[in-house]
Amino acid sequence: MLKLSVAPPYIDASLAMSDLGQLNDWLRQRPLGQPLECAEQLRQALEQLNRARLPTAQRAKLLDRHQQEHKILLPLLERLAANGELSTQHRARHAARLAQHLALALHNGYKLLAMERSEEHGLLALDKYKTEALCLAMRSARQLAFLYARTYSTLPEGFWLDCHRLFFHALEKGWENIPLPGQAKSPAHYYRQTLLLGMTASNRMAPALIDYSLLLIRKHADQLDLLHLGHLTSGHGSFAFQPGSDHPPRFISEAPDSPSAQGIWVVDTHSLEAELKSKLQKLQYLARHQQSPFEVEEEIQHVLYLTMEWQSAILRRHERLPSEEEVELVSSLSTIWYMTNGAAWTFPNGEALPQELLPDNGMHGKLQRMPPPLPVRMQVVNTSASGMLLRGEAQYHPLRAGELLLLRGSSQPWQLAVVRWVNLCGEQMETECGVELVGPQPEAVMTLPLLTHPNDHYHMALRLPAAARPGKQPQLVLGGRQYQRQREFYLLDRQGRQVVSSTSLSLQTAGYQFMEYRPAVLSTAAHH
Repeated sequence: MLKLSVAPPYIDASLAMSDLGQLNDWLRQRPLGQPLECAEQLRQALEQLNRARLPTAQRAKLLDRHQQEHKILLPLLERLAANGELSTQHRARHAARLAQHLALALHNGYKLLAMERSEEHGLLALDKYKTEALCLAMRSARQLAFLYARTYSTLPEGFWLDCHRLFFHALEKGWENIPLPGQAKSPAHYYRQTLLLGMTASNRMAPALIDYSLLLIRKHADQLDLLHLGHLTSGHGSFAFQPGSDHPPRFISEAPDSPSAQGIWVVDTHSLEAELKSKLQKLQYLARHQQSPFEVEEEIQHVLYLTMEWQSAILRRHERLPSEEEVELVSSLSTIWYMTNGAAWTFPNGEALPQELLPDNGMHGKLQRMPPPLPVRMQVVNTSASGMLLRGEAQYHPLRAGELLLLRGSSQPWQLAVVRWVNLCGEQMETECGVELVGPQPEAVMTLPLLTHPNDHYHMALRLPAAARPGKQPQLVLGGRQYQRQREFYLLDRQGRQVVSSTSLSLQTAGYQFMEYRPAVLSTAAHH
């Protein structure tokens, strides 16, 4: 009999909306033009349904009707969340949290259905209903995990334990590959997708890379093989998990030498790696034979990143020390540029920034040379030799994976940093982020490629001096994707203008590039 972490029903069916006709009438009256209000009403109705004692056939029909409504409403909620900034805007966080509550209520409903079906016995207890309930529960688990990844949140307690129990119950019965009626997708199909997402550090990714990761997971997760630990050879790392734990697969470098190792399963990714290698070769061929290969190059970078992601795990390099300090910070290149330029939009040589370079405040268009938002304070949870963990609210200063920060502690100088990962925690979706310090004393400069279109103009950039990085050349921090080896730029600073040549790319995030440079022999290109 299947046991899951969902409370058994305990109220009479008359106290819930348990009649299908009544539910249909009620749903037709829901204010879909007001998705936040509609979502809250639907969540309450579904949670009440999950508490009601019902015949399993009736519960299955009611859940199916709720699922139909969710297919309409959840994309609306996610669009509201995506249109805002989750780390700074309450409305965006509220929409994301409602979407999570709604998806979780549906998942709990399907888990309850799977449990009730597993308890049925007798001539009328057909296996097809039991396998269908298992598949629906696994499908809703996959949907929930995808949603939590897109909203930078940690999955609720008990999620992974129930996923493992659902699949291994199906495996024990021999039902793991039986699909839903009229479909080709089985419990094993959804379980592999959920496992592969569990092996993916989506909180380290920009939204575009998360979406691409989910696309590849849908297409290629069936290539995963699930094996007993005995297949893991010494010195060859793999992702492994214990079906009795509440954890996703985790990377291990070698098999543990303990009795508990007998219960460990391994996720074999060799077939997946072969598919990704083939995909990469096709993309590289396209990049060589296309006139404008930028989008293909972006996809190549995504595939390379995920290939590494699914072969190993990010390891902590430094010890974490608890902290009770606070830092003040700002985010984004434009705000950091303003602050390091002496709190001015006009460059020291008297040149004012073009209007199109000024940041947009989202309400009144360009800021008309108004100052950006003031720094905010966040709690330092712990520190290491390379960075820190921050927690709190950063109103008006978006904290995204890959975003630039300028921060300082009490009586300390400003330092440039990069957000490495983001988690939105708890009911209020409070922001936690891991920050890597990349250098002190950033300087506001302006750059312009020598070879560019006639209407181009100087762009905001930051410079990290070589003195702050022993043994290294100075770095430019530029927005977008401007790096090419030995590409030449005009560099405008307080001493005037010079021509520099990029030498290497030291760091790249979704929105920025850190490139080392050196003085260049003046190009014969036309001067601006």
